[in-house]
Amino acid sequence: MRTSNQRNLVYDIVAASCNHPTAKMVYQAARARMPKISLGTVYRNLNELVEQKKLLRLTVQGEEDRFDKTLTIHAHLFCNKCRNLFDIGMEETTAFTNHLEEINDIKILSSNIYFYGVCSKCQNKL
Repeated sequence: MRTSNQRNLVYDIVAASCNHPTAKMVYQAARARMPKISLGTVYRNLNELVEQKKLLRLTVQGEEDRFDKTLTIHAHLFCNKCRNLFDIGMEETTAFTNHLEEINDIKILSSNIYFYGVCSKCQNKL
């Protein structure tokens, strides 16, 4: 599949983001740089980037899909208060998956590990 200016822009927006954006968030950022881009184009390009394994799709039940630039195995925290999604415990997740592989004689190729709770900002508001 050939690359396009729109696909590059969509990828760059997700890659520069630290907040696991939704398609609508990507669309809003894309329109600031390419005013004629459509929401459908953003969705199509996000789907293609996921298929090409350049981005991850994160699915939290009851929420819009989010997109992640980090392709290595890691876990996420979904904050029940602010509804944000955070990367957590990269080193711990890697150690955990390595341990599972070793004791079960398996090779883990991917995983979706979600924790649900309250982020530090929301804890400070309690």
